[in-house]
Amino acid sequence: MIWEGYQLETGDYHGHSYGIVFPKKMAFGKPYVWRTEFFGAFPSVDLEMLKNGYAVVYYRISDLYGSLEAVELMAAFQPFIQWKYRLSAQTILFGFSRGGLYALHYAAKFPERIAALYLDAPVVDIYSWPGGFFSSEGSFAEWEECKALWNKERSDYIKEVDLAVKVLQAWSIPLALVAGGNDKIVPYNENGAMLQAVYEKGSVPFLLVIKPECGHHPHSLDDPRPVAEFLMENRACPSVGNAFRINDQSIVKYPLTLIVHDREHLPIVMQAEQTFGGKYPLGYIGTSPWPGSVTNQSTMNYNDVQNRQLYDLLKAQMKIGWVIYGQCVTSGRESEFLAMVKDIKENCPEAKQMWIRKKDEQFSPSFAGALEKYDVLLIDCNTQEEIKAWLKTLTEEIERSDAPCWFDSLEREWAEWTNLSITMPKEEKEHRILLVGDSISAGYGSMVQEKMLGWHVDRLNTSEGIHHPNFLRLLEIALKQYPYQMIHINNGIHVHGQDAEQYKQNLMGVFFWIHTIAPKTKIVFATTTPLSRKLNIEEQENFNAKHFSMGDKAPMETNADHEYWVTDEKASEVYRELNEKAKELCKAYNIPVNDLYQLCVSENLQKSDGVHFQEKAYRRLAEKIVQVLQKELEDC
Repeated sequence: MIWEGYQLETGDYHGHSYGIVFPKKMAFGKPYVWRTEFFGAFPSVDLEMLKNGYAVVYYRISDLYGSLEAVELMAAFQPFIQWKYRLSAQTILFGFSRGGLYALHYAAKFPERIAALYLDAPVVDIYSWPGGFFSSEGSFAEWEECKALWNKERSDYIKEVDLAVKVLQAWSIPLALVAGGNDKIVPYNENGAMLQAVYEKGSVPFLLVIKPECGHHPHSLDDPRPVAEFLMENRACPSVGNAFRINDQSIVKYPLTLIVHDREHLPIVMQAEQTFGGKYPLGYIGTSPWPGSVTNQSTMNYNDVQNRQLYDLLKAQMKIGWVIYGQCVTSGRESEFLAMVKDIKENCPEAKQMWIRKKDEQFSPSFAGALEKYDVLLIDCNTQEEIKAWLKTLTEEIERSDAPCWFDSLEREWAEWTNLSITMPKEEKEHRILLVGDSISAGYGSMVQEKMLGWHVDRLNTSEGIHHPNFLRLLEIALKQYPYQMIHINNGIHVHGQDAEQYKQNLMGVFFWIHTIAPKTKIVFATTTPLSRKLNIEEQENFNAKHFSMGDKAPMETNADHEYWVTDEKASEVYRELNEKAKELCKAYNIPVNDLYQLCVSENLQKSDGVHFQEKAYRRLAEKIVQVLQKELEDC
C-alpha cells in the first residue's frame, strides 16, 4: 500500500488497527514518529520527517481522550511495534487537537520512551474541550464520553496535568508547540498556554509557533522545517543510573551514616549536610551528586546487577553505622526496597536502619510488616523542622557510639562522588559508547548523546583520581555490563598530588586494565581541560586576549554577570605537563588523542568558574568529541 509516495504497512493489535509508513531510506538507529490521532491530516511535518529517514506510526484508539485505558493500550503497543520493525527505543509523539491528551498523559507515564513531543492545537484541559466550561462551545456528546472515562473533578484533573508537565520537565522532554491564535474550538489560552507557562521557565528545549489569525484548522505549518529540525536536533535521551557521594573521609572517629533517597526526599540530604556540618561522616546514594543537577532521569532498580555492585563498592568505603531511607514506595517496587533492606541487614548487621515517612505516604500492611521483621525503625517527619530535630537527635546517638571505623588512607577529597548513567533502554547492548570523566564530562555528556543518534552514550563520572583503586573498580563495574565499542576518557583534573611521571604510570595502568576487561573496546584519550581565571575590571577595560591567554581569540561570550574568563597559564601548567606525558603514552600504544586542552586554549572557551564551562562552551566540547568519536568509529 502506498501513502503520499511512501510504503505503508497496516495490521491489527489488540483489536485496533495500526500502520507504519517507511521512509525511502531509514535513518541510522531507525527513529520514528507516532501520530496519536488523525493520521494523514495536515501531514506536512510527517512528510518532512519521512524525508529525513524517520518512519511514521499510528495506532487507532479513537474516543478514549488520553484516559488510563488509552495509556494502557499505548503502553502495550509501543514495545510491540518497536520489536516487530526493530525501531528506535524512543519515539517522537505527535498530538494534534484531542491527540494532545494522548501524547501528554502517555509521555508523563512513560517518559523514558519519549524522545520529543510535537503538539498542534492540543487539548490539554478536558473541561475546556470537550467540556465547554469556559470560552469554547465544547461538544456535549464527546464530553459525556470523556467525562465517563476520566471521572475526575476539574481540580483533580488539573493536578494530574500539573504533575504530567513536571514529569516532562524532569525528564527533559523537548516540546514543539504550534497553535492558532484565533482558535475558538480549543482556545490556546485554556490549553497550550498551560504548557507554555511551565516550559518557558525551565531549561528544556521549547519551540512555540503561534499563527495569529489561524483558528483550530488548518493544523501544522506550510513550511514544516522549523518543527522537524527542532525535533531532530533536540531529541531527549533518557537515562537510568545511580549516584553516590561520601563526605568527610578524613574523620575516623565515627561510622558512616548513609542516606538512600529519591528526588522527592532530597530535603533530607540537604538538611543532613547542614546538621552534620563536617563533624560526622555522611554518604548518600540515589540521585545526582549535587542538588539541582540532572544526569539520571531514573534511579536504577536496586536488584539490577550493576547497581548492586555500586552499593557493594559504597559499603566497602567505610564502616556503615546508620542507614536512612527516604523513598516513595510505589506499587511494584516494594520487593526492590525489601531486597535493599535485607541486604544491609545481612551484610552490615551492626547498622541501624531507619525509614523516614512523610505524612501522605502510606505503606501496605505487608511492606510495613517486612520492615518490622528486618528491624527497620519508622520515623514520621512531615516538615523540614521535624527532619532537622530528628537529625539532631541522631547526631547525639552517633556521638555515643564507640563502633570501630574503617578509613581510606589514600589521598582523596573532602567529598568523593560517582555517577553512572546508562542510556535507556538498558536491554539494548549494541552500539554503545562509554564516556569516562569527572564534572567536565558530566557537563557535556548529554550533549554528546544528543548528537550521536543511533548510539547509546553511557557515562561514568567521578571525582576519584586515576591513582585510586576505586577508579579501576568503577571501570570494571561499567565495562563488564556491555560490549562497548569505544571508551572516551577525560579524567585528569583530580590529580591528588600525583606528579607527571606518576600520572603517566597510573594512566598506563588504567589502559591495561581496560584492555584486560574489555579487549575489543577501542580507547580514545581526551586531554584535561585547563584552569581559567576571571579578569578584573581593569583587565576587562584593557582586554587583549594575547596578554591574558595562551589563545589568540577573545572569549566567546560573558556569563550572566558579564564576567570574562581566560586561561590561567600558571595554574594550568601542571595539566599541560600531565597532558604531554599522556600524549607520549598514547603515541607509544597507538591510542588516539582528543586534544580538548588545546581546543579550550585556542578558542578560549568561556567558563562559569575557574574549572567548569558555560553551556555554549560545553556544546563546543561536545561537537569536538562527536567529531572524534565518529572518525574513530569509521576506522574501527
